[in-house]
Amino acid sequence: MTLIICPNETKISILEKENKDDKLYDNKFITIEEFIKNYFFSYDYRAVLYLKHKYGYDIEIGKTYIESLYTIEIDKKYTEDKLIFLQNIKKELFENHLIEENKSFKKYLENKEIKVINYPKLEKYLDDLFKSLNAQIINKERKEKKYTYHEFNDIDDEVEFVAQRICDLKRKGVSLNDIYLVGVSDEYFMQIRNIFRNYNININLKENVNLLSYDFVKEYFEKGIVPENDNPVKNEFLNKMNSISYIDDKDDFNEVLKSIIRNVDIPKDKYKESVNIGDVYDRDYDNSYVFILGFNYGTYPQTYKDDMFINDSIKEGLYSTTYKNEREERVLMDYLSNIDNLCITLKNSTYKNKYYKSLLIDKYGMEKEENEFRLDYSDRSNIRTFNKLLDNLYKYNVNDDRIKTLYSNYEPLINTYSHEYKKIDKDIFNKYINKISLSYTSMNSYNLCPFSYYIKYILKAEPFEVTFAAFIGD
Repeated sequence: MTLIICPNETKISILEKENKDDKLYDNKFITIEEFIKNYFFSYDYRAVLYLKHKYGYDIEIGKTYIESLYTIEIDKKYTEDKLIFLQNIKKELFENHLIEENKSFKKYLENKEIKVINYPKLEKYLDDLFKSLNAQIINKERKEKKYTYHEFNDIDDEVEFVAQRICDLKRKGVSLNDIYLVGVSDEYFMQIRNIFRNYNININLKENVNLLSYDFVKEYFEKGIVPENDNPVKNEFLNKMNSISYIDDKDDFNEVLKSIIRNVDIPKDKYKESVNIGDVYDRDYDNSYVFILGFNYGTYPQTYKDDMFINDSIKEGLYSTTYKNEREERVLMDYLSNIDNLCITLKNSTYKNKYYKSLLIDKYGMEKEENEFRLDYSDRSNIRTFNKLLDNLYKYNVNDDRIKTLYSNYEPLINTYSHEYKKIDKDIFNKYINKISLSYTSMNSYNLCPFSYYIKYILKAEPFEVTFAAFIGD
């Protein structure tokens, strides 16, 4: 039997290839996170709460300390204060049975063939460990490749261009399931969602939804009312509650629960055929079409800072920040060279920030391609683009060649907005109102002002409250 350590996406890719063969494979798959917990130790929130109650550490700080213990040896003599500190924590947690070793796992690994696939950025302690286990570490090898890229003034044009290229692929018979947007950050989600809708392109966006923002979650923390399991979001919340049912103290329970649900990945969209969001490293893109958006400075390659608890000056068993930055560029180009159908795009600005092209563009001689926008795919998109270009012309005297063609086919919307009240379609209204649960607070809000109730509980368009964290972030 072969133990394959790989990301879940790589596992799916391997199984798809194996299913096409006429032979059986004896493989077991685990992720690197599962391997680390089994080989070194595992823990739950009892360990974190122990550090909180004994030393006053915040939940997140306690987790950071525990996650730093994998490279710390209990019997080794350290001279650095931080490493001695971590060593003492590890001894204490072991003595109190708050972190556990899976002793049978190391025996299980004996005489096993081990393959580590698509983890090109392992820490030194894992690199050394896999070498000692005679594991085969498999990553992409560099191929000769010529690169081109497309540059756009703003993020809207960048996403619009990608949407049109996807339409080209659809016309050629390419399934949306074989198209990937790679390395897409949160700043792209709004543009992708809105622009792709204009082109009738389904996409499964992986968005981190903060469960703390939901009304039923606020109600739980304020009044202790546990929601009924009547939709996937509430079910996710209840699963998180059940995962820490071993915590008896109510205050500890709620504090840990808030920490867990602060950023929970809840898929909003699910389509049988859709464009997918992917990562450069987590799968093979054979016969797939890959778009890399935002190929800008600071993002490609990713840069690391020496700001970890175990910093470069005291690192043992970890690679230095300088090494990581050098490796980031190397492995990125290794993996990009293995993608046959690759389209690279970048932007010069968003609504808030200016951006610069990646240094890799000049370093690897990437050639800039002309951007051709098509006007025969989407009326809705053409109307949107037309009025945006008119805005730029009237406000900033920025002309665009597309304006002439669009002007002869569409009416401008400038100064056409009406403030008159328009009735809401009854079916659409009922679609939303049927999902709302009434409470004394919401009914009182309706009694005071029905329109205020509509804004708050149906549109959920509450005014933004400036918090200290938001102020510092800006």
